[in-house]
Amino acid sequence: MLQFNHAVGSSLFLLIVPLITLGFGFIGMHPITAITLLAEAMNPLALGISAEHLAIALVGGAVMTFSIGPFSGTLNMFSVIIRQGTFRIAAWNLLYTLGFFLFLALVLLVI
Repeated sequence: MLQFNHAVGSSLFLLIVPLITLGFGFIGMHPITAITLLAEAMNPLALGISAEHLAIALVGGAVMTFSIGPFSGTLNMFSVIIRQGTFRIAAWNLLYTLGFFLFLALVLLVI
C-alpha cells in the first residue's frame, strides 16, 4: 500500500481506497470486513494522509458497497421484497452510487 500510495500520490490514493472496498464487495467480502482489513493494513502517518481522510474514504467505500454490491444483505433483502434480481437492483442504484462517489471525492479533496 505504501509503494502504491507513493506511486500515485496521496490524493489519487484516497480516491482509489473506496473503489478497493467496492472491489472486495464484488468478490463476496462484507464491507465491514473489508474496511477492517484495509484499515489495519494502512498506516495514515506513513502514507502521509490524515486518519480522518482515510476513515472517510473507507466508510464511503462501504456505503457504496451496501448500495451496489451484489452480495450485500441490503440488496438481497430488497430482492426478496420486490421480487427482482440483485444485479437489477444494483443497476438501479448505479447512478446514485456514482453521484455519491463524486460527492465523496469532492469531500476528500476539499476538506
